[in-house]
Amino acid sequence: MSQALSGGSTKAAASASTTKNQSLYAAVWRWHFYAALYVLPFMFLLSLTGLVYLYQKPIEDILYKDAITVETKPYSQSFELQARSIAEAFPKARIRNFVAPTSDTKSTIFDFSTKDKVRMIAYVNPYNAEILRVHERDGTLMRLMRKFHGELLMGRFGTKFVELAGSWAIVLIITGLYMWWPRGGQGLRGTVIPRKGLRGRAWWKEWHTIIGFASFFLITPLLITGLPWTDVWGGTLGVIQKATGQSSNRDLRNANSSKSVIVEGAKISILASKVIEIAEQNNMKKPYRITFPKNEKAAFFITSRDPNPMQRTTLHVDQYSGKVLKDLSFSDNPLIAQLKSAGIGLHQGTLFGTFNLVLATIAALLGVILSVTGFYAWWKRKPQGKLGAPRKAKSLKIGVGLWFIIGLSAILLPLMGASLIIMVILDKFLFSKSKNFKWLK
Repeated sequence: MSQALSGGSTKAAASASTTKNQSLYAAVWRWHFYAALYVLPFMFLLSLTGLVYLYQKPIEDILYKDAITVETKPYSQSFELQARSIAEAFPKARIRNFVAPTSDTKSTIFDFSTKDKVRMIAYVNPYNAEILRVHERDGTLMRLMRKFHGELLMGRFGTKFVELAGSWAIVLIITGLYMWWPRGGQGLRGTVIPRKGLRGRAWWKEWHTIIGFASFFLITPLLITGLPWTDVWGGTLGVIQKATGQSSNRDLRNANSSKSVIVEGAKISILASKVIEIAEQNNMKKPYRITFPKNEKAAFFITSRDPNPMQRTTLHVDQYSGKVLKDLSFSDNPLIAQLKSAGIGLHQGTLFGTFNLVLATIAALLGVILSVTGFYAWWKRKPQGKLGAPRKAKSLKIGVGLWFIIGLSAILLPLMGASLIIMVILDKFLFSKSKNFKWLK
C-alpha cells in the first residue's frame, strides 16, 4: 500500500514538473515571438549594412581607384604645398588633417572644412599637388552605410531604435537558445544537424533553430560590442567611465593637449615630411594621420590608423624642434577604455586580422538568414487576419531565480527593460481586454 502511495506521489511530482516546464517554455516562446516581430526587420537591415561596411577599404579602393592610385614620379611636392592647393580651390577652408600615402602609388587624403563648415575629403596627387577628387565626407557610400547601421540616418533619435533592437536581439538569442536546448533524449538531429525529410514550414523552422544556435556564438559578441556606440547604454557607460576615471586618455584623441616650445627668433615650423620621418623612427604603423598645428603654440599630432586598435600609437611633436612631446599607445588607456576600444575592433572585424573579418562576415550572413527563416516560419504559421502569437502560459509561477534574471537583464539593457514594462502593462490591461486587438492573438 505504501509503495502504491509512493508511486502515485512520484508520478504526481513528475506531472507537476512537466506542467511547470511546459508553462515556462510557453512563456519563453511567447516573448521570443514578440521580440522577433520587432527585431527581425532591424536584424536584416543592420546585418546587410554591417556586411557592406566590413569591406569598406576594398570597396572604396574600387570606387575611388582613379583618385587613390597615382603614377609614380621622380619628385613629390611637400604636404604643405598640397594643402595650399586645397586652400586655393576652397578659400577660407580649414585643413583638419591628412593621411600620408602608404606607398609611392597612392595619393594624399586630406580632411578639411569649407568656410560653410562642411566636412570634405580631397584626394591629392603628391607629385604635382593636383586635386584628383573632392566629396563631402558624410556623402560617401561607406559613410551612409555607417550612419544607417548606427542611427538609421535619423541622428540620435535613430540610435534609440537601433539600441532597442540590439538589446532585444540579445534576449531573442538567449530565449531561442533555451527553446533549442535538447529535451527528452533528443540527439544531434534537430539541434545542430537538420532532420531528414522535412518539408515546408518544418524545414524553415528547423534551419532557423540551428542557425539561431550558431548565432549565439557569433552574433551575440557583435551585439554586445555594438552597445558602446548607442545613446542610452553607451552614454551611461561614458558617465560611469568618467566617474571612475576609466575614460580614454585625453592625449590619445586631443590634438591640442600639447604645446610647442617657442624659441626666440626661431618660429619656423618643421615640414610635415620631417614629422613622418619622426613617426617612422618611432616605429609607428602605417597609415599615419597627421594634424597640422592649429596655431604657433600647438604641436603636430600624429596617430597611427592601423586597423587593429590595439596596435595604434599617437605622437605629439614640437612643431619647431621636432622633439617628441608625448609617445602614447593603447596601453596608456585605462582598462574599461581598452576593452571598449578592443570591442570596436572586434565589431568592425579588424581586431585579429583576416580571421576576425571572416567571423564577422559569417555573423552578418547568419543575421540575414536568421531574419528570413524566422519571418517565413511565422508567415506560414500565422492564421489569416491574426498575428499568430503563441498562447499564454497556463499557471506559470515565476520563481526568485527567474525574477532575478529578468531584473538583471532590465538593468543591464535599460531600453529593453523599459519597453518590457510597457509591453506587460499594455498586454495585461489593453491588448487582452479590448476586442479591437483580437488580431494580436
